[in-house]
Amino acid sequence: MTLDANKSVPYKTASTTFAVKTNHGGTLSVADDNSTATCSISGTTVTISNIGSINVGTTVKVTVTCAATTNYKQATATFSLTFTKINGSGSVTMADWTYGGTASNPSPSSSTNGTSNVSYKYKGRGSTSYTESTTKPTNAGTYTITATFATTTNYNAVTATADFTINKANGYVNLSASSGRVRYGTSSKTFTVSSHHGGTLSVSDNHGTATSSISGTTVTIGSLGGLSAGANESVCPTITVTVKSAATTNYKEASATYVLKVVDDVAPTGSISVNNTSTMKNGKKAVKTRNITLAITYSDAGSSVDKMAVFEQTSNVNSILENPSTSKSFTLSTGDGEKTVYLVLRDTWGNMTAIPTN
Repeated sequence: MTLDANKSVPYKTASTTFAVKTNHGGTLSVADDNSTATCSISGTTVTISNIGSINVGTTVKVTVTCAATTNYKQATATFSLTFTKINGSGSVTMADWTYGGTASNPSPSSSTNGTSNVSYKYKGRGSTSYTESTTKPTNAGTYTITATFATTTNYNAVTATADFTINKANGYVNLSASSGRVRYGTSSKTFTVSSHHGGTLSVSDNHGTATSSISGTTVTIGSLGGLSAGANESVCPTITVTVKSAATTNYKEASATYVLKVVDDVAPTGSISVNNTSTMKNGKKAVKTRNITLAITYSDAGSSVDKMAVFEQTSNVNSILENPSTSKSFTLSTGDGEKTVYLVLRDTWGNMTAIPTN
């Protein structure tokens, strides 16, 4: 008796057949050595069933018996069935993250090969240059991860890929100050970039006369000398300088602003004298009446004088401020003797001359 040649079938094959090619004419019967598989014969065709769950590496042996006849003794032959691995399936995902944050980990899934033995490789994608490596990237960019699920008893190794992105972090620019003031007539003002994310630094301003430039981390605002302070802070020249740090591999472009005001912080100047006909006594002017007329002069280089106060004694100069005048009638305090008359001036910026303490 002869049979078809031994054969192999892929794992998960439900059933297979082979043929009894020749025999001496006796009754044919079959039996197998596997508790899971079943075998049957119809004519000369043998069917092996229930083999879909039998693992690779197992051999199912089927014995075919041809019974004795008048002229022939019983004969047997054996057929061997083995199994081959099949391709599995798998997938992987990788969540995006932001540079400087917590890196994501791969998330593999495979119902065939499992996830206990998975290896990973990473490679740059698009404009990102990153040679394939088992090391997870750290710089911002676009990448592809390849997951390899190791071969198992019944499945060949399988690979899966996924794209992910490491996003650029927000850039930063920190300045030594966010604002400043300079007195009218000052030619320039400097401030520094105390820290930034490492991009190329550049500056710009919103003023038609002032200029801005940067050297290293020092920013200079120039051409200020010709700017007047104006009447008060609400109308004074205000220069806004924007400092930018350009985008880098890992950081987005960032900027910070510095606001400079050209101000008047100098008190007015002036003088006061008695216009009345007077005589000199002990080197000082002497008058014979309490009612006198004062000659007043005043000026302010940065803005203009808007208030004055004239007094001998006062506890609250602000309460006696009046509009400035070059001449003022004034009544001296009663009694003979030395009298001192004070003049206090205030400009539109609020700068005041020194207020006497007595």
